[in-house]
Amino acid sequence: MKKPTAGLALLALASTGLLQMQPAAAAETCSESYLIPLTSWERSPITATDPSGRYQVAQLGDRTGRLGVGIWRNGVAETMVPLLDGYIEPLDVNVRAEVVGFGYAGGEPMGAWRARGTQRTALPAPTGADSAKAVAINSAGEVAGVITTTAGSQGIVWSPSNEPRALPVPDGFTSAEATDIDDDGTVVGFAVNLDEFGMPTRQPVVWPADGGYRLLLATDHDYTWPSAVRNGIAIGEDGQSVVSWNLAADTETVVAASEARSGEVNAGGDFTVTRTPSAAPAVTDFIRRGQPVRAAGPGYAVGLSDSGRVYYEDHRVFDCGS
Repeated sequence: MKKPTAGLALLALASTGLLQMQPAAAAETCSESYLIPLTSWERSPITATDPSGRYQVAQLGDRTGRLGVGIWRNGVAETMVPLLDGYIEPLDVNVRAEVVGFGYAGGEPMGAWRARGTQRTALPAPTGADSAKAVAINSAGEVAGVITTTAGSQGIVWSPSNEPRALPVPDGFTSAEATDIDDDGTVVGFAVNLDEFGMPTRQPVVWPADGGYRLLLATDHDYTWPSAVRNGIAIGEDGQSVVSWNLAADTETVVAASEARSGEVNAGGDFTVTRTPSAAPAVTDFIRRGQPVRAAGPGYAVGLSDSGRVYYEDHRVFDCGS
């Protein structure tokens, strides 16, 4: 594969709107530290971190199979959403320690939820929805997610007061999914359609906060999707490449050309990208425009703070921004 390295330069291809990052030298290494868990659930895997890096969340479990949600604040295990019979999985947390995810408990159907403190609240799905999943929450408490119906899937946004608003499925497509929500309420995701042979084609989509939708650039329609968005910059995958989209300029930038998976983007436009060479362990890189690429550490990262800290599910933290 083409290994991400230092000295990133941009080459604009005006005819397609596509940009490409050209690496130039070996990756440096970030300094490593650890979270400091202090309770019996200290070994639970981290699943997400908020943009400030203050909060991390994890799925908890006991020997009877009951599940709950744990919240760390400044490296200390602080709050636990009570263990319940059923299934519960946290997928995101914001700067106010509000957690969102999906699951079921106490006889509930599979659905989306929001937790504030130790209280978990089911998020209502529109009439006709069979199931719902909350995947992301912004600083204002707006939640992006996905609902499924007999017709397919559809993106959805819940207001801070839990009122649902379905996002339009783009014309010519049968389904759509939201993957993240920016602080201004902009949602990113992808639309799906089946061809005459029943094979799916995908198109990355942005849903502005004021309504409607816009299709984003893509070169490979078999596998393309944005995984995260922040301050108008999204990161995701387009075929074999990790790419970023500038939503205002409507451009696509190749960040890593092959054998890599997209990660997160922070307020400064830094990225995490995980290299996945076939003959070596995965390694997550920290990419800041105009600076050498830095190797955070082995494995897949689950969070990136605005200060440039990279978080892993096993509680490792790499300081890449200093």
